[in-house]
Amino acid sequence: MFGVRGGLNLVDFSIKNASSTFDESNRAGFFFGPTMKVAIPALPVDFDISVIYDERTAHVADVSATHKTINIPLNARFSVGLGSSFSVFAFGGPQYTFNRSDDKTLFTDFTSQDWSWRSGYLSFNVGLGFTLFKHVEIRGNYNIACGRTAEVTVYDALRTAVTDTYKTHYNAWQIEAAYYF
Repeated sequence: MFGVRGGLNLVDFSIKNASSTFDESNRAGFFFGPTMKVAIPALPVDFDISVIYDERTAHVADVSATHKTINIPLNARFSVGLGSSFSVFAFGGPQYTFNRSDDKTLFTDFTSQDWSWRSGYLSFNVGLGFTLFKHVEIRGNYNIACGRTAEVTVYDALRTAVTDTYKTHYNAWQIEAAYYF
């Protein structure tokens, strides 16, 4: 079955060894794209694969950096039907992300930060959902980054001898809806 999906991200952004200069609180984003669900006869498992445009925001000091990506998740789904019009499922699987954002140099007062996104990275999805009338899905999942997604190098304009590099990654709670044709 082919369909479309979209939803909301709530990003848990973290920077290893970061000082209070960085705002690591949750940030919202969105995603959407085409999806396909493939059932395997005689097995209680099916799969979904999607190509998703995703935008997430990270805040460094007083400046926001928007991370634009193309995600390709492949999830195995284990469903339990509760009649012909409703089913519940658990899912999980890898997701590869291709970076579509430019690297940035951010300036605030007397400091500059070089923000460098990785060109691609792997993450893992795990979640629960339900299907209504075989066409509508509502689901929630947690996307766990497997490694860093970016690096921030901080230079003090007055004291260039002090330079710190922080490895960053972020996980995301995702709430989404899909419609299959």
